[in-house]
Amino acid sequence: MIDPVVTRFRVASVDDEPRAHEALRALLADVGDIDLVATYTSAHAAAAGLAACPCDLLFLDVAMPRMDGLALLRTLADPPVTVLLTAHVDHAMAAFDLGVRDYLLKPVSAERLQRCLERIRPLLLAARDGAGRAPARLSIKCGTAHRLIDPARTTHIDADGNFTVVHAGGEAIFASEPMKDLERRLAPFGFVRVHKSHLVNTRAIRATRAYDLVLDDGSTVPTGRAYRAALDQRIGR
Repeated sequence: MIDPVVTRFRVASVDDEPRAHEALRALLADVGDIDLVATYTSAHAAAAGLAACPCDLLFLDVAMPRMDGLALLRTLADPPVTVLLTAHVDHAMAAFDLGVRDYLLKPVSAERLQRCLERIRPLLLAARDGAGRAPARLSIKCGTAHRLIDPARTTHIDADGNFTVVHAGGEAIFASEPMKDLERRLAPFGFVRVHKSHLVNTRAIRATRAYDLVLDDGSTVPTGRAYRAALDQRIGR
């Protein structure tokens, strides 16, 4: 029996390979608030289907014949929260400019899918509540200018002398804000200090090792002994 208080999200999948839909359906079967309601094997079919039956979350393949996934995304007047499915990281980097919120490398693992869903649920809830799909953004000082960053797309922050380097959306942004201030401002978004010179988005952690972390973008961040217990507690180890 479905718990009526659970907010459920309508999901669509666009991929020219039927087996990809079957694999995604199997991975989503045990996720209580996700309903895969539509699958499309071409971008053209998806464009028509999404116009008639909008969804909350779209899993989108890139490499498809006739019209690829990114071309489809450009045609959507009001695209849903979108997660890219791809075999190439280069595709994912380009897609962030179109508002894609995350990417999953094929073949998709259950663990990586779970981290993705945890990351985007706040966006889905915000869209459902009418707050819009854009995540909360923070203004950071960069010399005499200010930059807006999306915490959900920010993997980690490094101290560099009197500056900090914010790694967001594949870009390294030099900020003139001290680490302690960014640590305080980003704590509500799941960031934790893992080293005197490094701050990490816990939702971006792919693997933990004895002396460092591997993040979703492939970068490694060292961990300090003094911070390890707090990190382990934060990520439930």
